[in-house]
Amino acid sequence: MGSSKNRYVDRIGHLQGVLRERRLAGALLFYQGDILYYTGTAQPAYFVVLPDDYRLFVRRGYAFACMECALDSERVVAESSIAVGARLKLPRRGCGYFLGLIYVVKPKLSRYSMGLR
Repeated sequence: MGSSKNRYVDRIGHLQGVLRERRLAGALLFYQGDILYYTGTAQPAYFVVLPDDYRLFVRRGYAFACMECALDSERVVAESSIAVGARLKLPRRGCGYFLGLIYVVKPKLSRYSMGLR
């Protein structure tokens, strides 16, 4: 899974670069197509990406998500509450920072509209 894992890490790194460039505090992805694109799992989850960190919060199927996910195990957390997960990872930053919520019916279009691959 080495080269496959690198593909996902590269995608996340690109998203982090866009976040830094646009001065966003982070992105919260909860559409399964986007989660599959960035992590390699389609288990019910949400994905918090910060300019310098990221975590996958798995709502159901944690063991299976760990097996199929391309992320390192310390980046995958069993947590069903989006509020708890966001509190754990989202920074408290001052004015000028925004959280990007990505949710579009056609995930491929959402990635292209943000300049992502």
